[in-house]
Amino acid sequence: MIISLLVWRPVLDQVPMGEGYYYFDKCQNKFIASENCPTTVWQYDNLARLSFQIMIPLFKDNIHYYMFAQVGMMLLLYITFYLVISKATKNSIIAFFIVLIFITNYTGSFSIMAIGNYQRFVQRVPNLIPVLISFYLLVKYFDSKKYGDLAKSIAFYSLGFYFSHHSIFMLPLFLTFILLKTITKKFAFKRVVLNFGVIAILIGISIVLSSLSSTDHFVPKQGIINFIATTPQIIEKTMLQIPNLLIPTEIVRLIAKNWPIAPIPYPFSFVLELFAIPLLLILIISLFAIKNNTNAKLLLKCAILALPIVCLLNLYSYGDGATSPLRNSGEDRIYFIPSIYSSILLGYLVTSIYNYKKVLVKLIAIVILTISVFYNSYLIQRDTKKLTKTSIKMEQFIKYIKLTTTDKNMKVAIIGPSHLLWPMHFVTLFYNTNDNLTFALDSSNWNGIINKSDFDKIVLLDYEDNDGTETGKIIENKIK
Repeated sequence: MIISLLVWRPVLDQVPMGEGYYYFDKCQNKFIASENCPTTVWQYDNLARLSFQIMIPLFKDNIHYYMFAQVGMMLLLYITFYLVISKATKNSIIAFFIVLIFITNYTGSFSIMAIGNYQRFVQRVPNLIPVLISFYLLVKYFDSKKYGDLAKSIAFYSLGFYFSHHSIFMLPLFLTFILLKTITKKFAFKRVVLNFGVIAILIGISIVLSSLSSTDHFVPKQGIINFIATTPQIIEKTMLQIPNLLIPTEIVRLIAKNWPIAPIPYPFSFVLELFAIPLLLILIISLFAIKNNTNAKLLLKCAILALPIVCLLNLYSYGDGATSPLRNSGEDRIYFIPSIYSSILLGYLVTSIYNYKKVLVKLIAIVILTISVFYNSYLIQRDTKKLTKTSIKMEQFIKYIKLTTTDKNMKVAIIGPSHLLWPMHFVTLFYNTNDNLTFALDSSNWNGIINKSDFDKIVLLDYEDNDGTETGKIIENKIK
């Protein structure tokens, strides 16, 4: 917990940015069902909507409280992940190394945690908690043979999927674990049939709940077989995600910059290709070299098998909008759940070095882990600082509107650039209670908008950057 707070501490100084104010829109209320705000119990972001129905009455317009809640939810995920890995593998050292690498994973977590897009966080992170609990119960079922554990596992998986259909990226972990358990242990025929029945149930739950959540662009528009057959360079787009997850970003950049023939341009796909084949060979050899079938070793095998599957799902689920190493490299939100699998792989690598009896080898493992933690923490805090100015703009705009609307009887028109008007849903919810505010973009036909009504005050807003420093102020140009 202490390490995660140190790593993500700068997030607490931010406010939501961009579409981060999406769930302050009154129409995102889970239980509103009016003509202007249609809703249903089957949506792709149920937990996100429910979370804001709890947070808004509690935190009101104290915007930083929402960031505290985000960090708190992330901490809860880290704790759950550690407990699940620790209990499933019965090895607290493996669990600690895996979770420490996951906590400080810049590639997978930065866009989720630190760029202010709150909607991405609540759509993808809290729902993983019941899914992880479900996986632990599945592991427990294979150890205890109790059908109650299996029933609870399916129930928690369904809950996690109902909360958010991004949970489907965890499905490969379940399927590979059940398959590996089935082929590595001698089960009675009816138990084998049951295991494949569980696979069918989990896939069925995913398909049914996904189809019911068809309001999101995330739902694929074609069958996966057709997608694989018709998508150009599908193998490269899938496999190059693996070195992008496993090789430090700055190492890739450094090699590209100093390539002997000529600098390799972004997105550095050629460098990723250099790492891809050796990495894939190592993973394949590891898969067959691991003979011990304890839960700890099976988890490693699951990560090896599931990683390329989840990378393919990235492309399939996001369609044309998917990030791929042929167009983009480095961190991205689509790598958040794949980083769970890559953290398992890297955690086992460090653990295997640490388990040598020689003290010097153990020290090498600790040094590797320490360098990884500090390196990723540096990247996280460096890039979070770059967003400070944008966050300050949002916060100053909110404070300005709060002061401007003290007199609810005044009709006020606010005209400003899009980078200031992002928090509109927040402002409308808390400060436009009498519908006395009208907002327009300065790039729109705002003269036509304000001429339709008699305003007591018309303000054209902009933001002064103070010569590129991190401080600035709202510039108020009163037209009326």
